[in-house]
Amino acid sequence: MKKQQTVEELMESCVQFFEQQSYSPLRIDRYKLLWKSKLIPFMAQKSILYYNPTVGEDYIRSNLARNIVTPYERDIIRSIKVLSEFQETGTISKTRAKSIKRELSGQIGRLMDKFLMHLESLRRNKITISGHRLYLSRFLFYLESKHISTIEEVTGDYLMNFVSTQTNNKIGIVSTIRFFFRFLFEERIIQYDLSAALQHYKWVKREKLPSVYTAKEVLQIETSIHREDATGKRDYAMTLLASRLGLRASDIAHLTFSNIDWEKGTITLSQFKTGKIIELPLLVDLGEAIIDYLKYGRKKSESPRFSFIPVRPSRL
Repeated sequence: MKKQQTVEELMESCVQFFEQQSYSPLRIDRYKLLWKSKLIPFMAQKSILYYNPTVGEDYIRSNLARNIVTPYERDIIRSIKVLSEFQETGTISKTRAKSIKRELSGQIGRLMDKFLMHLESLRRNKITISGHRLYLSRFLFYLESKHISTIEEVTGDYLMNFVSTQTNNKIGIVSTIRFFFRFLFEERIIQYDLSAALQHYKWVKREKLPSVYTAKEVLQIETSIHREDATGKRDYAMTLLASRLGLRASDIAHLTFSNIDWEKGTITLSQFKTGKIIELPLLVDLGEAIIDYLKYGRKKSESPRFSFIPVRPSRL
């Protein structure tokens, strides 16, 4: 494979490989979203033009270095491992990413471990301590990148600069750094209480996205879909199934011809997530959209499913 590639070039080649191997479009879109929302901003911030596995490892180390990771974080790690493996080998193995353990090394790391042991002696919750360990490991990595190896070299400016580089959970990060340096000061390990540097730190709260759409907004979404081609006909029918009936993506993906009773005007199905059997009305607009898709949008197939979203047993 070509070694010197921008991340966009590598992503495009990787997606082509996915499509050639008939991977699920939903899974492909998931990887593309993670690359664009996580890896690309990281590289832009670091002014890195060309991708290589070291770049991916740096992202994981600085953002996901912890003993326990969430399923979402495992997806992020896997997306980066996939990109690196494809660049190096031209193929992708279907193995799961392993959790990454970040050791707290050096003089500063030992002090961090001492702080975490102190929290254990106070019988703090294990999940809370794990969170502190995560944020401290990120801070340690930041200090190492600045060639800071002893606690005596750390100043308030380093604390402020580190916090300013973080994009996720700044409240938790600020709290951890404050607790750590207050502990060091109270134990007389450092001469000055550096936690005061973050005493008046303020972060800007982002506006929350609405959890629901108004009827007007839903109508705008529906009418924005161009139905001249097969893709548009499919998207419009899928959108109506979600917006008019509230069906989940998993239910839409598994919808079969037997689920629809055209004479009674009903859709009956067992929900994929809950197993609950529900019966819904086959609205006129929805029925017309499905017929339009079946006649002029759906590819010829012997499958009993409507094939709105390809469903495959294998997962990347």
